[in-house]
Amino acid sequence: MHYPQFSNYKIQDEGFSWLWYYSMQQMGDDESRKEREIMYEKIKKREQLSLKIAKFFPPLLMQLSMNRIAKTSLTHQVSFLNATSQFHEDLRLQFYPKIFNSNKANTVDWKNYKPKFFKHKNDYCFANNLFYMISIIFFICIRSLFKIINFY
Repeated sequence: MHYPQFSNYKIQDEGFSWLWYYSMQQMGDDESRKEREIMYEKIKKREQLSLKIAKFFPPLLMQLSMNRIAKTSLTHQVSFLNATSQFHEDLRLQFYPKIFNSNKANTVDWKNYKPKFFKHKNDYCFANNLFYMISIIFFICIRSLFKIINFY
């Protein structure tokens, strides 16, 4: 059982039941959890592979660097989705008892609920990328210099 603390609530036999409605929603979330975790793992591996390949391909390295600076990388997206899931879980735990007890909306102190904003931690390291960029530029310049010398 996902929420044992709500086991004392019973589904009504007739009419609409919020308990039934949210139980079905939760079952769908629980059923898709494994696929979501697999997808997040694939996303993580994809970004790691992209970062390895980017060490030899400057435009890709630059794009991935810009994504990390802007906090729009695949890893940042997964972090945001996980934080959003946790935010919703916290709200569920606060509101389910009120909903299941059929409390009216005016009984809730809405001043306690303020908008929240997710902040990514910035793990971008300019020095790491600078080494690879300078190495590639140096290699291209040396190769070009040899081509120019051999041309004349």
